[in-house]
Amino acid sequence: MVRPPRSNEVLPAPSTPTYTLAHIGFSYGDRALNKDKDFGRAHRYDSIPIVNGIIRAGAACSRFQYDPTDPERMERELSKFDGYIVRINPGQLSNPGVVDGAQQVFDNLMEKFRVQNKPVWSSPLVQKTMGAKDALVKIKHLSCGLPDTNCYYDATSFEEGFRRTAAYQPRVLKRNRGSAGEGVWLVWLVSRPYCDRLGDRTLEDDDVLELMEMCDNHVERHTVKEFMSFCVGGAESEGAGKWETNHPGGFFKCNSADASDSSSKNKNTTQVHVVDQRLLPRIREGEVRLLLVRDQLHQIIHKKPVEGGMSAVGTLIESPTFYEPDCAEYCDLRTKFIEEDLPKLKDALGVDNQPLPLIWTADFIPMDDENEGEGEVDEKYESDLQNIPSKDERKSKKTRWVVGEFNCSCVGLSAFLAAANGGRLDDVSDVDYARGMRLCDVMGEHVVKALDERKKETGKDAS
Repeated sequence: MVRPPRSNEVLPAPSTPTYTLAHIGFSYGDRALNKDKDFGRAHRYDSIPIVNGIIRAGAACSRFQYDPTDPERMERELSKFDGYIVRINPGQLSNPGVVDGAQQVFDNLMEKFRVQNKPVWSSPLVQKTMGAKDALVKIKHLSCGLPDTNCYYDATSFEEGFRRTAAYQPRVLKRNRGSAGEGVWLVWLVSRPYCDRLGDRTLEDDDVLELMEMCDNHVERHTVKEFMSFCVGGAESEGAGKWETNHPGGFFKCNSADASDSSSKNKNTTQVHVVDQRLLPRIREGEVRLLLVRDQLHQIIHKKPVEGGMSAVGTLIESPTFYEPDCAEYCDLRTKFIEEDLPKLKDALGVDNQPLPLIWTADFIPMDDENEGEGEVDEKYESDLQNIPSKDERKSKKTRWVVGEFNCSCVGLSAFLAAANGGRLDDVSDVDYARGMRLCDVMGEHVVKALDERKKETGKDAS
């Protein structure tokens, strides 16, 4: 397929566009708060390519800057569009200095358009539901989930549950929101052996834990009492001890994103919570990311942690390896998730009346499927993560892939990263530009396809 020549500016709209779309962005504050923006600090670094992908698919698309100080005008101006590409992270409109209640006003407006049968990618509910860590609880019955995933919505149940699970096996704790490993802790009991069966005992205050924070792979040791004080009251609370992390702790305290969630009357919105899962030893092999456009798999990326680490985020990975969606290496993962789990995913998450995100990712961790088809979770898992079996040693065992995280809130198009943090699209190499536009063109095709489907279902024009 011969693709159009490169363009570093928004292309002219088609003379007779099939539909009109709005790419909605928002910026506030200085450059430090807008590292995802291009040189003008008004739009995300990947906004021009996304808009051009939609234009190249035959629709008109405008970059729209949302102004929270005049919501009535915003509604009037946005109502003329047929669909919306939302590139504002949840909670960004709740940052200090932004008009009070702006996030909820915006969310309500997007929901109003969705009820009018205008697609919103991604809708506020989908962003909050898929982006929150308790999504892992909602999918635990799917083949990509862990059946023994726990979730705590208050400090009392958290302390009781964690003391029980962490006495039995190594754990992973994930606060309800965060990115790049922030608020994610790996936990090992080091003061005494694990118990043989879940529930045989619970951790005491003076038991010692080894903790690794996934945002930077640093390790700390603390007593259970110190860790509970950190998680509940915060790093500066009485009894928390001295911490090296930059994270403030206080997992059940609200931040800006949580505030917008808790103010909503929708029963499906996110509550502050902590997810508690068993630690899978093969995490040292890295994560495998599926990059999807709606229900179409676009790319597979293997992210391996740097030597000695366990986190596959940001700069903590070796050079990622990219695979085509039909590659033989991940045939089992692709077949199981795309064909078996994906058709059930929206229903499992409670968003069956919402469109799938336009662009989203699912990160998978490998594990040995030692109980194929049985779903048993009582078996004790080894805690020694230094002795990961080789591929040859695992030939007789089938690998099962478990979702560690979904991301559908402003998934960045990494091919255009040279334009971020005040850069320009001109700074992107021709090779990266071509690779990135391949994805943008697919996104554009799916936008038009979705609107065509809506038009067919409703039996009337999109307008």
